[in-house]
Amino acid sequence: MGQVIGITGGIASGKTTVGELIRAAGFLVIDADQVAQELIASPSIVHELAERFGSRILNRDGSLNRAQLSQIVFGHASKLQILNELTQPVIRQQLLAQMDAARAGESKVFFEIPLLFEQHYERLVDQIVVVSVPEQQQLTRLMQRNGFTKAQARVRINSQLPIAQKCQRADFVLDNTQGPHELAQQVQALLTQI
Repeated sequence: MGQVIGITGGIASGKTTVGELIRAAGFLVIDADQVAQELIASPSIVHELAERFGSRILNRDGSLNRAQLSQIVFGHASKLQILNELTQPVIRQQLLAQMDAARAGESKVFFEIPLLFEQHYERLVDQIVVVSVPEQQQLTRLMQRNGFTKAQARVRINSQLPIAQKCQRADFVLDNTQGPHELAQQVQALLTQI
């Protein structure tokens, strides 16, 4: 059985970049966001979401309008909880199946998941890597990347456990304040340690 290493951090902290660097080094990386997006777009889940949140979350072709759904749930704890109750069990089941299959065939599997602590996946991984940036840098990156206002970005950041708390629970912390070259060096050092 292979070792599973969880990669987490806050939104816009650089988890995806770290995942890409690890993938480029020849390791398998399971991207929880990608799995979740595919599952949430499935007709059965879209139907359930439309039942709960109304047809305004649908595009004209009946597909999910993720931006509209995000606008409805972020900043509204009860609506976000409903979304999580509908989607997280299905996402968890798929992620666990992928993790088990990968663990059987690989010596090391990386599991990139933004909500590792929030959804209690920490019990399912052998080690945890947190990608860290200061909150102001995180806020700026998120605003630039997604075109959010400061208030919209702050709501997204506040919906997750603070990065500082994630760092306290990590086996490894990658500091993503300097830039891509420095981050790549840290990833290389990480890969030699685990």
